[in-house]
Parts: sequence; structure tokens; C-alpha cells
Amino acid sequence: MEGFVVERRSLAGPESYLDRTLANILASYDDEEEAAGQTRRSRVLLVDDSRTMRSAVLAALDGAGFEAVAVGDVTEALDALARRRHDVLLADYHLPGTNGLELLAAMRNADPRTPLILYSGSMTEELAIEAGDFGVAAVLETPISIDRLVEAVRAAAAAPESGTPPAP
Repeated sequence: MEGFVVERRSLAGPESYLDRTLANILASYDDEEEAAGQTRRSRVLLVDDSRTMRSAVLAALDGAGFEAVAVGDVTEALDALARRRHDVLLADYHLPGTNGLELLAAMRNADPRTPLILYSGSMTEELAIEAGDFGVAAVLETPISIDRLVEAVRAAAAAPESGTPPAP
């Protein structure tokens, strides 16, 4: 992972604010549903600063049977994560104040089980390789078909490391 962009940024790493915040949030989860053996829809957290993109992706995920929440920035993502565990984290690369890869890196450090999906309208081969080396479940270039997006989220949610039953 030497030379990985996330490691060079102040937000990433075990001592960063974002990593510490996510670790504290995830440590506070109460997984009563899972302990009680209840089944539930897979939860997806979408982080994108474009209201139009959030609306379109949220509608697609809801229509595919996912329990999806859409937020516009990292602060809102932390708030959503504080309220409940999500089975898949889906983020745009371009976010205000940071980038989606930094958010995904912090989430990976805090909870390695959560599959991560990164997308961008300005995806480069270098960024795709960097994200892939980091362990991102899928790297998508926008515009993307709704079917491809839902397929990627469904595959990530069904991954054994996600700790969630494959639903929907």
C-alpha cells in the first residue's frame, strides 16, 4: 500500500479524526436485530454531494429492495453511521472537504467487514487501481446504468465479509 493516496492524507490512518470518530460510532452499535435472528433488508449508505444523483440512486436502491439512506457530505455520513450500521457504503469520489476514497479508507479502518463502493464521473485508471488495491468492492464510472449500480450493491451486500444475509 506504499504510495496510496489515503495514507498521505491527514484524515486517514488510525490516529485521524475521521478514523477515531468512525471507530467510536461502530463500537456503539447495538445489533439486537442480528442477535435476535431477525432478517432485514440490506442497508446502504450513499454519500454524494449532488442532490440529483442522490435522488436517482436512492430511488433505484429503494426500488431494488434495499434500505437506503442518502447524505451529501462526510459530516452527514458520520451522523447516519452513528444512528445505525450500514451493510454497504457507496460514495462519490468528489465530496466537499474530502474525497470519497478518504471516507472509504476511514470506514475500512473502522470496520473492515463493510463493503465499499466508489464511483466518479472522472474515474481514471490510476484511481481505479488505487481503490482496487485498497480493497474497494467495486469502482464505477458515471454515468452508469441503474442495473449495473444495483448489481454492484447487491454483490457487495451478499459478500461473506459484509456480515449481512444476502438481501434483497
